[in-house]
Amino acid sequence: MASSAFKKLYESSKLLTTPSSSQPLPFLKRDVSQIEKETDSMTKRIKPNQQLHAKAHYFLAQGGINSQELAQNLNAINKVSTTQREEYISNTNVEGYLAQMHELDIIDTIEELRQQTDDYVDTLEDNMFRDDMKHNQLRIKEAQEMESHRSNNNADPYTHYMNMSTTIKAQSQMEEQMTSYAKVVMEINDKRKGNKDYPVIKAFSEAMKVNKPDTSIATTTTTAAAAATNPMMANAIDGVMAGNKDHRVKDIWKLLDKLAGESEADVNDSIKTRYMKTYLVSPYDSTEALCSRQHLIKCSKAWLEDQSIQFMDDSLLKYAHEVKPGGNPSFLMRLQSFIKLTYKKSNQWTDSRLEIVDDLPVWTYIFMALRSGQDKLALEYIQQHPQMFQSEPQFVEYLKEYISNPNQCLTKETRDKVMVIYQRLEFSERNVDPYKLILIKILGRCELNKKNCPDVIKTTEDYLWLQLTLIRENLDEHEFWQEKYTLQDLQQLMIKYGATRFDPTGTTPWTYFKVLLSTLQFEHAINYLYKNEQTRLQAIHFAIALMYYGLLRIPKEPLRTSIDLLIMEDNNNTVTLNFTRMIYQYIHHSIPISNNVETDKRNEYGALSTNPAATVTKKQKSPYIKQYPINSLHYLLLMSLYSTRNGYVNNNMVTLARSYVRDLILSTDDYKYLLGIPRPDIGKQPGYMDSYSRLLEMENEQEYIRCLLHPLAENYVERGKYAEAIYNYELSGDYNLAVDILNHQLTLALRRHSQSMEDGERMTVSEMIQFTQSTLANYEQHQHIVQMVSDIKKRTVRVLIEFVRGKQYYDQNDYDKALQVIGQTGVIPTDYSTDLLQIVGQFENLDTSICNSMPDVLVMTMDMLYRMWQGYTNSDDSLRPVLQTPIETIEKKVRNLLVFVGMIRLKISSDIIIKLNRLEMNMMDRRN
Repeated sequence: MASSAFKKLYESSKLLTTPSSSQPLPFLKRDVSQIEKETDSMTKRIKPNQQLHAKAHYFLAQGGINSQELAQNLNAINKVSTTQREEYISNTNVEGYLAQMHELDIIDTIEELRQQTDDYVDTLEDNMFRDDMKHNQLRIKEAQEMESHRSNNNADPYTHYMNMSTTIKAQSQMEEQMTSYAKVVMEINDKRKGNKDYPVIKAFSEAMKVNKPDTSIATTTTTAAAAATNPMMANAIDGVMAGNKDHRVKDIWKLLDKLAGESEADVNDSIKTRYMKTYLVSPYDSTEALCSRQHLIKCSKAWLEDQSIQFMDDSLLKYAHEVKPGGNPSFLMRLQSFIKLTYKKSNQWTDSRLEIVDDLPVWTYIFMALRSGQDKLALEYIQQHPQMFQSEPQFVEYLKEYISNPNQCLTKETRDKVMVIYQRLEFSERNVDPYKLILIKILGRCELNKKNCPDVIKTTEDYLWLQLTLIRENLDEHEFWQEKYTLQDLQQLMIKYGATRFDPTGTTPWTYFKVLLSTLQFEHAINYLYKNEQTRLQAIHFAIALMYYGLLRIPKEPLRTSIDLLIMEDNNNTVTLNFTRMIYQYIHHSIPISNNVETDKRNEYGALSTNPAATVTKKQKSPYIKQYPINSLHYLLLMSLYSTRNGYVNNNMVTLARSYVRDLILSTDDYKYLLGIPRPDIGKQPGYMDSYSRLLEMENEQEYIRCLLHPLAENYVERGKYAEAIYNYELSGDYNLAVDILNHQLTLALRRHSQSMEDGERMTVSEMIQFTQSTLANYEQHQHIVQMVSDIKKRTVRVLIEFVRGKQYYDQNDYDKALQVIGQTGVIPTDYSTDLLQIVGQFENLDTSICNSMPDVLVMTMDMLYRMWQGYTNSDDSLRPVLQTPIETIEKKVRNLLVFVGMIRLKISSDIIIKLNRLEMNMMDRRN
């Protein structure tokens, strides 16, 4: 205690101020241990006595300290109780305590995770329930609309799918258009069979029907105002035909051709689904996807540049008498003539801001060259005529660096210099040539937040070209974060603008459709065009062209998608198009019934009737798939383009296509033409589907049977079409399964309450018996088929036939014949002299179909015996002696039958036994 107190005192003494000169006391140069030792030695040297104690008390009293009171207070302190000593508990288990606490922590953690999981699952179920409710409500609404259409003069639910014109001529034109498109679709699948490419875009473009040649100049550069002055025809069908002859539709096909690279591909290039792996399947941030987007952006931009050249050439041709270019001038010469034609009137330039050098607006000239995709020609011209660009002498170096860079990006140092020039020009008090300003903007990507330059960019095409020129996909976001302007940003901007920005009147959907395609928003583009009934037919076939080249995104799980056409996936970051629903609606929409539909539905292209004199009424319509199953089949086969064979992530679309194809076959009566004809001698005569089975990933006969024939047979059974089901099993060579179907339908016939046809039945009982007998006889005529069918199954068929015949006689109240027929089977004893042991012995070897039918047949047999006995016993008493023998015979048969039931009671349910015993008891009661 003293030692620690002195240590604290010593440390505190160090904090004292340095002694002043008035008190020259020396420093204490001893540590605590030395002081303690010297204190002990001094204490030992001085012997305590009364005199010293008195002096000490006197000394303390002088300082104001009462030593006696202090001593009393110190003696009153209980030193023992100040700190109580803790005793060691012998039974303390620290390790056990820690283990227990560890276990409790684990339990708490598990409970917490379980609660979090429960909350997550509950939230997920709630969201799924809400989504399901939403989808179910939409389906119910659609079903109600379909039902209302049916009740309204038997109209088809898709009557207004494409607002067919009431004029016969226009309707005929629409049918011709559909037929032309169907022909192209069939040719696509024919090429796919041989794994060959097909120029889809060229074929669809040529398939457009033009009523009469359009001799007007194709002005491709269209402003929104110009589009508003050229509305499509009001009627839907006339609108479609007007869209066909409109040059803009042809231009859009050219845009797709540019994007897909169809016409530019080499002979040995494989172009089918060429973008499937890189554009659709690869992650968005992957190198493959990035390169694909860059390539598509360049293609879209190149198409806009080609359009600019075409517009220039068309204008020069139209005003050739004024321009007089002569001969075959070069591009630069044609460009000079076009600029003078556009910007010069009466030998005066229309814009005073243009910098004119040697009678040429030089900056306009360079911009128009870049706008036409002639970057190298523009650079050569500047290098050859540097004196014409003295106002910006460094421009040639900047342009050279810009063009030579693969990504058309300047270095940071160069860009800063260009930015200084842009700021100087932008905020100059003098009039600046707007074309010089936009050229500087393009080189330095200046003021990216300012999307437009209205003095220069006056058309939709120019605006799109400028945006595609400014966006970059591969910039380092950390280094160029202020210059970030990507394809996604442009796409979001176009969606934000909407169709009204480019088509204020809503009469020319092609303008906004072109905008969406140019910005690679293929799903939005098809969805927008499909919403318009006037352009719905075109939208479907634009979608087919896009999906052929792997440019159309579809839902990852098409089997579980909603009925919406545009579906957002990956947390609303990915837009997909429900292509399957689009095709489904198309092949189920109503069209006028063709006069020769029965003869032309097997035609090579399922040609629609084109007779302009045909009479058209509302009641003469039926779904497209009903009239032309072959055409519909080929549209469904297109779905299998999304397969792992073509580089897609899964085969869900193939599975869905198989399902739709099976539904198509189920809905048509001409299934034999599609599936083929069974030939016992040669196996099978191939049907129409055999040649296209490979498109559904059915590479061999086994897969064809497993994926098509067997599921079809099962569906036929579910629909009560047993003859068709047997036909499918015969095609697959599974005659045992065919016999099982015969047994199944005979078993169901036994359970009928009457011989009349029930709902969904296609054959009467007599027809069923005749069909079964003829089928079995046909099998027996061929030795290899007889060997394939087991003897048990053949006997089962014969037994069930006799059971059904007995049921027929039973329903006709001809009980003697019924009992005779049933007894001939040797399965149920109808005579009292029958050897029961023999019948019971073979019971174990009977087929399940017979065993399952036994309760019904036993009850029927017992009921017939009871009715016969009742008829005899109710006769006149005068006839009783004569009828005594038949009555006793029937009673013996009843007892014999009950003994038989008792011997096989483990195979018969208790309620059947109760029914049989009740009938026997009734006989005994009445006898007594």
